[in-house]
Amino acid sequence: MADKSLTNGFECLKLVSQVVTDLQINPKAAEIQLGSIKAIVPTYLDQIKGKVQEFENKSEDLKRREYQLERNINDKEREQDSLRKKNRGIEVDIARERALLNDFSARKRRAESDKQDAENKKDAAVAGTIGGAAAAVTLGVIFPPSLFITVPTVAAVGTTTIVVADKEISSCRERISSLERSISRSEADIRSNNTKIDRNNDAISELKVQQTRLVQERGELRETIVFLLKGVEYFELLRVGVEGGESKTSTLQNIVKKVNAKQKFKVFSSKGGEVVVNSFVEAWKQVESKLLDGDGSNFLAVKFN
Repeated sequence: MADKSLTNGFECLKLVSQVVTDLQINPKAAEIQLGSIKAIVPTYLDQIKGKVQEFENKSEDLKRREYQLERNINDKEREQDSLRKKNRGIEVDIARERALLNDFSARKRRAESDKQDAENKKDAAVAGTIGGAAAAVTLGVIFPPSLFITVPTVAAVGTTTIVVADKEISSCRERISSLERSISRSEADIRSNNTKIDRNNDAISELKVQQTRLVQERGELRETIVFLLKGVEYFELLRVGVEGGESKTSTLQNIVKKVNAKQKFKVFSSKGGEVVVNSFVEAWKQVESKLLDGDGSNFLAVKFN
């Protein structure tokens, strides 16, 4: 009788061993079992091929996303290079402006010193003239009126130097103030650029994490596709076997040999669980329902090298 519980590919594969034996000792029973297998295999093959196509499409989508991530990373890295180049240019400008700032500060100090010296000399000259005149009056010395022009004349001593120094001080102050504002703006630009660089570094790191995940996911998906294509190969062979003529027995013997051959697979899930099996048929048992009925991208079969 046909096996009423025959509902999936794993059951078909397990049944083949019995069919091979029955074809030799009980052909009638074997034909009944082959009828059960024949009923499921064509539809089942279409289902597997559909899953292969689905995974192929997903793999291509992942590849496109990988490419877009790579472009985003390259864009961010180019922006980083541009920001760092800007900072280097700004730092050169700051160094030049600091040199000018130091120069004008020194010039201002020299002008202030010159002014102070001139004022001291002027005060001394004025004080000396007034003191001498006062002493002469006290002693009863009489000078002609023209000699009393000496005080305003002496008062003019150093005035030119003071005026020139004041102009130099004022000019230097203006340049110093302008340079300090410019340096402050430049330093703010560097801080702003560094903030952008830090944000870009974080963004690049996250993009690379995403890229690594995508590369891993696509690699695992490709492994799954290879596994499914091996299933297509075996079930195509099985379809030929159940429909074949004189070559039926040898074809089915071949499929039994292939699916039960010692071949290590690691079957694992996205949650980290894994099972190691030693043949294709056992691997198929582990992943069949998850691949074909559930979210196959989360259950993959990877052949050990």
